[in-house]
Amino acid sequence: MKTYIVGEPLERVSLDILGPVTQTCKGNKYVIVVTDYFTRYAEAYGVPDIEAQTVADKLLEEFICRYGLPLQIHTDEGSQFTSDLFIQLCNKLHIDKTRNSPFHPQSSGLVERLNRTIEDMISKFVPKHQKDWDQYLPYLMMVYRSSVHETLGETPCFMMMGRK
Repeated sequence: MKTYIVGEPLERVSLDILGPVTQTCKGNKYVIVVTDYFTRYAEAYGVPDIEAQTVADKLLEEFICRYGLPLQIHTDEGSQFTSDLFIQLCNKLHIDKTRNSPFHPQSSGLVERLNRTIEDMISKFVPKHQKDWDQYLPYLMMVYRSSVHETLGETPCFMMMGRK
């Protein structure tokens, strides 16, 4: 297992999928999570499916267009991430794509811990908001990003944006 040392925002981001969870009125039942390794800044997006086109569109339109191009994207072995479409997107944007070893998902400990945190946050909302949890996702992520990260001693928001 190789150790990656990152020194700035967007040097390396992870991309992962949670779900399925309870389907919302908008038809969303999965959550795409993008996490910056250096800042621990994360975005999460509700989506109806996890087809390669859906994942690529969401990554490009919601993350890359807002924050800029990461140098590297790290994923698991999901078919949407190994698809020709996703590989072509990374190639066209000159993004180095890496992935977990197939039988060792815990090699992405940062991603797995964040996923558990997001799942916990959503699970607290689902009993009362089964059909609209996706509308609360931006607020849940704001809470995560504005909480001091133990390892960093700062908030992910401050690390990414440079302000409190």
